[in-house]
Amino acid sequence: MPFVRVLRLTAVMLMLLGTSPAITAQVGTGTVRGQVMDESDGVVPGVTVEVIVASQVVDTTVTNAQGEFEFAAAPSGRVTLRMALDGFETVTRSILVEAGGETWVSGRLPVAPLSERVTVVAPAPKPVVYPPLPPPEPAYEIRPVPPLDMEAVCGPAKPRAAETSSGTIGSHHLETGRLIYRLGDELAIEPASGVPLSIGQNLVARRYFKAAGARGSDERGELTAGVVQIARVGASAMTAVVIHACGELRLGDLLMPFVPEPMPIPAPAGLPVYRQAARILFGDAGQLMGAPGRMMVIDRGQTHGIRPGQRLTLFRRARGRNVVVGEAIVLVVREDSARIRVERASDAIWSGDSAAPQESRTPLAAWNDLP
Repeated sequence: MPFVRVLRLTAVMLMLLGTSPAITAQVGTGTVRGQVMDESDGVVPGVTVEVIVASQVVDTTVTNAQGEFEFAAAPSGRVTLRMALDGFETVTRSILVEAGGETWVSGRLPVAPLSERVTVVAPAPKPVVYPPLPPPEPAYEIRPVPPLDMEAVCGPAKPRAAETSSGTIGSHHLETGRLIYRLGDELAIEPASGVPLSIGQNLVARRYFKAAGARGSDERGELTAGVVQIARVGASAMTAVVIHACGELRLGDLLMPFVPEPMPIPAPAGLPVYRQAARILFGDAGQLMGAPGRMMVIDRGQTHGIRPGQRLTLFRRARGRNVVVGEAIVLVVREDSARIRVERASDAIWSGDSAAPQESRTPLAAWNDLP
């Protein structure tokens, strides 16, 4: 065979190899589906699932009531899936997405472990002689408050138009460097000008926060974190003891008059009245969505017939119909709003979802009530 012909044949073979589908890099997108379960093989709704490429989040979704998720157009190649939910450890999975193909992923979220840090301080190398300490102050005897009067006092709420503060929480009585306080701590109190306070008086610790409200609007939320009782009143100092805490009491929290909030008795289950539905404004401070046990705030109250203990059906409109996502109970009612507690959920509950009051009605009447 002539040498020139051999060279031409070799060049043609190299061109064919250069354009071979097996060698050419694949580009495009593929489908990724999966399901997230806990350690007991139960499905987990409301899990945030993210697609990460080169340390950048390129797509995000949330698992449905069956714990399932889907990315219809995930980038092909090696990607990382990150699955996260409050109360569980965050899990990552590295997968290979084929262009035009479908990849199934099964995730399992273990419960997040509790951890505690202990700091051991060694004694000073040399003995230190301290001046004699003054005699200790007599321990304050807390005046008991019926437990039922504080069952529903804590949680988020829509602020009232005007409410006068009785003062603010100052530093810890003994540990001035602490900023967060717990049950039993004795705190310095900075009373408001002209507001008289007396020993044994109870006050709620309250602060305000900005919450992501429905339809992207910013809502101003109010959070009650606990109850303090005035322990000592002096000419230059005043202290109070934390007698009830359902969260973190912080330096600078406002002190407001204490109004007992007994836990209401849940009403019997009924049928939802969709035409009288309220809108969910926001949840607890720092919480983006609702889940069983969490508290949220709706935009209807006493003036709309909402009452403590009333059951609510949580739902959202999808494709022209009402999709039920959970159930809640009304805890505390104000004039134009109410605090509710989520009892069960089949999907993540967000601000903007609706809450229909349940009433004892016939199925036919409930059907006629559909919007």
